[in-house]
Amino acid sequence: MENDNLFWTAESSVIKISFSDFINNYYPNFKFKYNWDVLPEIEDYLIRLMYSSFLNNSIKLQLPELIHDIESFLASGLLTGIFDSYNLPKILQLLKDKNSGFRLIEFLPKELSGVFGNSIGNKIQINQNMTRHSNSPNLTAQEIRRLYIFHEMGHKILNILSNEKIINDFINTIEVTLQDRGLTNIDLNYKEFVKEGFWMIEECLTQELAEYLTYYSLNKKRPSFENRVDLGCLISTNHDYYGIFQMPTIHLGKTLCDCANENSTNEEVLLNMIKKSLNSNFDLELISKYNQGSAELYYDLFLTLRTMGFIKHQKYASFGVGTPLKINIQSCLDAIEMITKKNREYLIEGYSEINFKHNKTA
Repeated sequence: MENDNLFWTAESSVIKISFSDFINNYYPNFKFKYNWDVLPEIEDYLIRLMYSSFLNNSIKLQLPELIHDIESFLASGLLTGIFDSYNLPKILQLLKDKNSGFRLIEFLPKELSGVFGNSIGNKIQINQNMTRHSNSPNLTAQEIRRLYIFHEMGHKILNILSNEKIINDFINTIEVTLQDRGLTNIDLNYKEFVKEGFWMIEECLTQELAEYLTYYSLNKKRPSFENRVDLGCLISTNHDYYGIFQMPTIHLGKTLCDCANENSTNEEVLLNMIKKSLNSNFDLELISKYNQGSAELYYDLFLTLRTMGFIKHQKYASFGVGTPLKINIQSCLDAIEMITKKNREYLIEGYSEINFKHNKTA
């Protein structure tokens, strides 16, 4: 077909006929790795993505293996049970969205050669020249490229930051408590950093989803948690990148009774947080769990998110995005661990849910 947009909007039956001719002409040995007869909507998406990506000359040679990576992302999610009949329609809707869905995969431009992956508009951009490195010694360069394709796919379907109204409502609600304490936004910069705190959670869960599905798809054992130094702090992580985000997110997850129990492993906590973000509105549920009629508990959530925002901001500043803060990051890590540990008693004892109202409350 000459028109890429037509290829995306045409009926599936028309697409399949055209795709057959396209494959015979350009990739006669290409086959999908999985039989999608039971879920033809996935094959339909992959077909459309492959065709439209082919229009970019720079990627033609490696296009089949890149499409197989995306196919493996969807298959691994289904085989592990992370994707299911409940959340799959929403996942495909996000991927196919005409304005913001992924309709093209391409290599990053040369000026972004230091970046692993990126998503911009309706494109997944991936580094063509990925190399092996010490954080993931069991993965080849090609497998690390898969990890970051999975990472960009994860951003699209988790999308924790999509409902900004809920986050703004939380900020407006907490403003009353701050005023009661004689604090202002000038003192705390809380509006910016609370949002960055949610962003840090999304970045961590996106990386966890990518790591989990990458190692599963390759039938390789994931690395154990190990000590590393990041932003001058000794951290514990098994993530290839953004490792400093991992333990704070786990600490927060351990305060949520439907994400953890006393015996949950770190991986289980993160996977349960991922499932929550796929199956419900993560922001709203997190805020609701802390809205128990206790101003102190609600303030603790604010402190945790704001401090996460400091860490996220400082990490991004370390590679040139934003201005570094004059703040001790180790004290931020310690504060999150202390605050969440204090609140974990609510997980152990259990408590009733209270729906969060979209208005200002004391």
